[in-house]
Amino acid sequence: MMANKRIMTVFLLTVTFLYLLFELGFSARLLDASGGLADIDEIKHIEHWGRALSGIAAALFCWGFLLKRPWSYGKFAAALVALIAVWIPLMFAIQQHIVESAIERLDGGQRRDASFLVVATRFMLGGNLRVANLDLPEDAWNDPAGKAFIAVFPVLASSLPNLETEAKGILRATLRKHLTQGCTVGKNGCFGSFEEFNNEIWRPVIGEVSESFRKYSKGVNDYADAIDRIPAEQERAWRDYVRKLSEKRYTPTSVPARGWSRVRSEVRSMGVPVSDTWAPSDRAGFNAAVATAVRRSADDAYEKGMKANLGDVLPRTLTPAAFMRHPAIQSTIVEKMGVAELRVPLDYVVAPQDVMKRIYLPLITAATDHSFGIYTAAMHEFDVGGRHEELGRQAAERLIVPPLALVFSLIGGLGHLSKSIFLGTLLLSRRRGIAWAACLTALTLGLVGGYHYKNPVSVSPVYTDLESQAAANSAFYVPWALRWIVQTEPVSYPIAEAIRRHALVGLTYGYVPKELPKAAPASGEEAVTETVAVPPVGDDAVKLEAAAAVAPSACVSEFHAHRGVRPHAENTAAAIQAAGAAGFDAAEIDVQPLKDGYWAVHHDAVTGRAVVGVKKPASALTAEEWKQLRAVDARGKSVGAPSLMDEAIEAANAGHVRLHIEVKAPVSCRQIDNLIAMTRGLEKAPYWSTAFPSAARCLAARSVEHLGIVVGPQEPGGKLSRGIEKGQEIGDRLGVDTSRLRKAADGAYEQVSNRSFLSQDGIAEAAGLAAGAKRRALHIPHTDLSPALIQRAKANGLTLAVYAGNGDEAGMADAIKRTGGFAPLFIITDERPEYFCPTKSAPSKASPSVRAQDVKPASSMPDMINGAAALLDTATLNVSGHTLPLAYVTAVPHQRAIETAQAFLKDSGDVSCRRAEGETYSCLLPRKNLDLAETLVLSGLAKAKPGAPDNIVKSEASARTNKTGIWSIQQ
Repeated sequence: MMANKRIMTVFLLTVTFLYLLFELGFSARLLDASGGLADIDEIKHIEHWGRALSGIAAALFCWGFLLKRPWSYGKFAAALVALIAVWIPLMFAIQQHIVESAIERLDGGQRRDASFLVVATRFMLGGNLRVANLDLPEDAWNDPAGKAFIAVFPVLASSLPNLETEAKGILRATLRKHLTQGCTVGKNGCFGSFEEFNNEIWRPVIGEVSESFRKYSKGVNDYADAIDRIPAEQERAWRDYVRKLSEKRYTPTSVPARGWSRVRSEVRSMGVPVSDTWAPSDRAGFNAAVATAVRRSADDAYEKGMKANLGDVLPRTLTPAAFMRHPAIQSTIVEKMGVAELRVPLDYVVAPQDVMKRIYLPLITAATDHSFGIYTAAMHEFDVGGRHEELGRQAAERLIVPPLALVFSLIGGLGHLSKSIFLGTLLLSRRRGIAWAACLTALTLGLVGGYHYKNPVSVSPVYTDLESQAAANSAFYVPWALRWIVQTEPVSYPIAEAIRRHALVGLTYGYVPKELPKAAPASGEEAVTETVAVPPVGDDAVKLEAAAAVAPSACVSEFHAHRGVRPHAENTAAAIQAAGAAGFDAAEIDVQPLKDGYWAVHHDAVTGRAVVGVKKPASALTAEEWKQLRAVDARGKSVGAPSLMDEAIEAANAGHVRLHIEVKAPVSCRQIDNLIAMTRGLEKAPYWSTAFPSAARCLAARSVEHLGIVVGPQEPGGKLSRGIEKGQEIGDRLGVDTSRLRKAADGAYEQVSNRSFLSQDGIAEAAGLAAGAKRRALHIPHTDLSPALIQRAKANGLTLAVYAGNGDEAGMADAIKRTGGFAPLFIITDERPEYFCPTKSAPSKASPSVRAQDVKPASSMPDMINGAAALLDTATLNVSGHTLPLAYVTAVPHQRAIETAQAFLKDSGDVSCRRAEGETYSCLLPRKNLDLAETLVLSGLAKAKPGAPDNIVKSEASARTNKTGIWSIQQ
């Protein structure tokens, strides 16, 4: 029997030792979770392992008392299984009761404080919040002592007085970074960095919206197709009706009155809902009934398809932007993203800079405000029945569970280590007294030794103050247990982690620690430290310091391609069209009036550099003479004729890019009106800028979308000054007084350099000059960018746009960085956007946008309309309030062409228009018996679309040959 007892003792020791390995491995992983970035769900998940291990520990303890019984091995094994089956659920219940009891004792104010303290620990781990005077190494939170401090910090700090006031002082400064760093993207309100948000959240959303819009477009197009088939259906139905009547030897006009009722019934059985008063010969009434049936069927099919695909019936005229803004679509998106409570409208944008400005930053701002409102809500809101009851409860659990679980785990490990020592000593010495002495010695060393084993955290004045305040406001054993955890973990964790990694081959216990974020601010950001003092018990104050980011990076700015995109020749149609594909928001171009009223796209005061063939001012040339010259690229290679304004407009539309138009001459308001009229053909409203006050006043008076007053670079007139000096030298030789000429020249140059606008008084003058424009700005060289100028402009209601003075792009990038992350309204650059913002690139192909023209709207436009017509452009009319695009032609965006077409239309009288393809119309001039579109094309006032009928194509060929209208200046 003794042998059997010895064997059972060996077996018990083996089982206990194996349990000890799992307990120690669990203890290491529990500290990783409690002192890391685990959320409450992850903490509770790993803590369930702890409760199970506690149940096994209790079962092993009871099982040891059964070894004295004379049972068989099988009976002992069955007893162990039974004990485990009883103790694991019992231990779950006991520990849950302990947690629940602790939570129930907390009032609303304590739960609110817990909410703040839980999130504060995440701030500390992310480097966004630190405890002053707690001098720890840079990687302290990866050290066992640092992890233990993080795990117990909420409990220690919960006793601090005035915690609500101090929380308000640091919350707003740190919440923003908490939403973007050190969190799992898409979980618990985490947006991550912009790159993470754009790639992991926004692009999938846009992909789903695009797919939904395709379904919507198909439904709209199917409806439109059904409506378009009405004439064919009317013809088919009437033919079938006539055929059936003929079978009975009747015609629509020969049906006797007594048979009309039966005919109506038969027609209705054909699916044509004629009225009770319909006569068999009434073709118009029959057609109206057919149209009603088709529309009713199309409406039903559309409604059914929309509900099946989108859950709601949407209007049939939505663009992608309007589609995404529809309440049904918005509610689906915000619920999926978990941002419904933020009330931020989500627009259909895919370009990174638009996503950042219109989606990412507004969401973070709204989420920060929303979270701040929660954490600073009234105390009763966190109590039972309050709005934030669940948040308060989870925070209380996150506060209580980690230290409680760590205590159970450490005591369990120490207890089973002592038990293993007891059993081992008993086997070796066969003396129970010696075994108990060894066991109690190990237990005492673990409990007392751990309490006295100091480390940098536990000896810091900060920890002492926190501990003192905890002792004054809680049971005596709470600070003792917390200190024991903080001082024991540095000894036990390395051993336990080695056992988990090697003996347990990396068992994770269902949790993998997240990597802590770097505390260093991102490029272009500046760290601002805000200190909040908490009244101390001792001499040293416990201070929480919050680091917050300030200004946004240059990625928020728009990027404008300076005179178009390189390596294309500057200010050419090719350079403009390429801007959109290269990721620019706009193409910046320079325009000057020609001698005959046309506009040239040109920068220099005279030709000879970018445009060669003659050396003259643009104002001395006609459009025909301008097109005889040659544009050259940076290498001097000819690329064809220089561009006119109407070609620039066509290029911008083809490239789907905005034009930023700088007027390079002191023009009249009449000339500005002609130029603005030409730009009405642009897809996107242009931005305007000029250095000339006269042009600026005219543009401002027209309430343009954006008006920038251009300021020249430092010492802008070197060459001009040398020319003036040379002229004065020649004048002196000839005895001519040049003082008046020099004064006039200096004044003229000062007028266009506008350096005076950078002064305190001058910037107010610039603001007044641009008054009337929807948005006003100063366009300045980077060398003038400074915090003082930024504030001065803001005070006068102006924004700042920046260009590279003397082409110094690197200097411009450095100047923007030196302002602490200031984001100019836009950056006018020869470089690609990626040079300033690595996340800015050409439009992504991963989430293709759906263009509005993909939808074929079923409108209520008339099939035919007659009356007086007003010309909107040379391919669009307005007749009786209806906008009628002419079929098969595109407009010529040139003011002279518009004026000529208007005069012709006025002289021609009324028009008669009928629907052609889709939403376009064919219009006749009855007085002259002419087709309007064909006449406009033949006159060179409009152009043929691809696939136009032969008569239109031949008319354009004739206009080209005869150099009529627009073809007189285009080759």
